Amino acid sequence: MAIEVDLRELREVATKLIDHLIRVDGLDSVEVKANFYWDTTPETLFDLSKEPDRFDVGSLEENWRFLRAVLDKDNGTAVYMLAELAPMLRYIGEVYGGRFSGEGKLPRSD
Repeated sequence: MAIEVDLRELREVATKLIDHLIRVDGLDSVEVKANFYWDTTPETLFDLSKEPDRFDVGSLEENWRFLRAVLDKDNGTAVYMLAELAPMLRYIGEVYGGRFSGEGKLPRSD
């Protein structure tokens, strides 16, 4: 089953979530205490009929370096950078989102 995602709505959702951290929680930045994470190939990431045959290691530090480059230049690689953004958003959601449910699973800076 396919879903259609309105990109304007997706942008609005992302903005609301990040704005919440800034306005409601009073955060101007977040400290990322973990660097490495498990990843798998794009071919198996969304195909549950195939079990991943290998895992890769990603780096949040490297993701952030690539993402910051998007601010410095306007080029066609920006769309692919969404794949770099996903792990960073997940880390922030797991660490800072967990404090509202009391179930934060990763180390936080505060």
